[in-house]
Amino acid sequence: MWSDICNNIRNSIDSDFHPIERKPLLNGNISHTYRLSSHNKQYFVKINDLDKVDLYVCQADNLNQIAKSQTIQCPQVICYGTTRAFSYLVLEYFNFSQHAHANWFSTGEQIARLHQFGEQKMFGWDTDNYISALVQPNRWAKRWSSFFAEQRIGWQLELAMENGMAFGRIDSIVEQAQQVLQHHKPTPSLLHGNLWLGNLGFSHAEPVIFDSASYWGDREAEIARSRLLQSFPDSFYQGYQQAFPLAHDYTDRELVYQLYYLLAMCNQDGSDHQLKTEMVVKRIMML
Repeated sequence: MWSDICNNIRNSIDSDFHPIERKPLLNGNISHTYRLSSHNKQYFVKINDLDKVDLYVCQADNLNQIAKSQTIQCPQVICYGTTRAFSYLVLEYFNFSQHAHANWFSTGEQIARLHQFGEQKMFGWDTDNYISALVQPNRWAKRWSSFFAEQRIGWQLELAMENGMAFGRIDSIVEQAQQVLQHHKPTPSLLHGNLWLGNLGFSHAEPVIFDSASYWGDREAEIARSRLLQSFPDSFYQGYQQAFPLAHDYTDRELVYQLYYLLAMCNQDGSDHQLKTEMVVKRIMML
């Protein structure tokens, strides 16, 4: 397996690469991860089952699109592929420092610039992709309220039902979500898609984002995710507001956006977040 991966790295960088260390790292819920090192190069390698290669194809696509924006650092995609038994993704390696030493104000400014990048007229993405290991549908749509209510909230509610979790009548919740968003007419922004503390690191005090679930959507959904469960420091939002102020009525929609991520957590991790999700659904139905 490692021979195939190293050969692909050599072909991708058009240079010799002879690893001297393969160090297992703390594994996440989805992939086994390693630091692969030579005398002068280091790479971050994700390994998974053979049938998970599409997950890595989508991750690479997301990162490449963010990199094109030239607004905030993300790992360079080196290569990806399959061996006889596994799929893999090779990325640029960063030595991350503690968040306590981070420039959060600048991070807010850079995320704002990401959200200002591009001139997309519709909501969605060229392909479906993933949030964590869950499929995220991205069929192009002109109307944001329909896109988010159906392809985000409705999709996750259906999946929750299949997983034995019911939060009420799906049609009613989707309709209410659409009602809350119907008069909101955002311009499509390029989103990280799952922006929380676990998907953000700092190298030399500058932010690096990874494990994205990108699509063109409402930037308010990104901010709502960052404020869910464990909010970013206040200076992040100060930097964001200075660069790209949110609408004064943003909080009217925050719960609807957070519901999507709570449902995804329930479907990914089981029922740990079910009570919180039930409470949010009840509050949304009262809006």
